[in-house]
Amino acid sequence: MTMTQTSATTSPDAGDLTARVRELQPLLAKNSAQGKKDRRVLEESIQALTGAGIFMSGPPRSADRVQVGRQQGRPHATVNS
Repeated sequence: MTMTQTSATTSPDAGDLTARVRELQPLLAKNSAQGKKDRRVLEESIQALTGAGIFMSGPPRSADRVQVGRQQGRPHATVNS
């Protein structure tokens, strides 16, 4: 699986972020049981999410991050399995 590293000059939209999370679903599912047992997110999952730019989607653009909108209290960039 290949992931594109997000830089400060790249501003992915909600669709890009959704696609990135979908690519990570097999890895996150694989790590889920161990994460529940350990009561923490595995480092492998954190590194994959960081590399995909997922943690940069929360703060506003003024903080040099991607701003993902919300609709009716729900993020636009949701992934359904």
